[in-house]
Amino acid sequence: MSKETKQKILATAQELIQVKGCNGITISDVATKFGVSKGHVTYYFPTKKELIVAALEANASQRSKAYASIYAASNIDDFFHECIAIAKSQKTTSCLLGTVSQESSGLDKELQKKCCMLLQDWEEELISTFRRILPKAQSHKHLATFFLAQLQGALLLAKAQKDPIILVANLEMLHQMMKHLDT
Repeated sequence: MSKETKQKILATAQELIQVKGCNGITISDVATKFGVSKGHVTYYFPTKKELIVAALEANASQRSKAYASIYAASNIDDFFHECIAIAKSQKTTSCLLGTVSQESSGLDKELQKKCCMLLQDWEEELISTFRRILPKAQSHKHLATFFLAQLQGALLLAKAQKDPIILVANLEMLHQMMKHLDT
């Protein structure tokens, strides 16, 4: 079996999790959506938890690559310009990591721990970026946490109201708030 097949199974799982949540899907759902047998999926991912963890890890890697232009921004205006451009190009208004984090909270300690680790990695990327583009700001860690919380909240609102403009509007508002922090 091929690496390409494994990647396509993960992409299918990511799509279903974003729509139904991790508690709302089964390995059979992924197999049906992908057009293969359940055994084909379990060859790569013997359990649903393993599939979800692999989907989260693949998503984190994809996000890191997709957000490279954000992390490379030379100033806060460029940072938000890139954030907004990516938000406008997204096909979905949800965040896989946010969805799984919310669902696993208090229910599955292992999955919750994995989500926390991936969120911390994301936060570290932001801290590093904010240190570089906002050197005079007080607490880069608090800024990164605040940014992620605002982003996740905006994604939840956009998903609930089925309106992707909410995400863009919130990023624009956040930009206005944060651009004064380095003065």
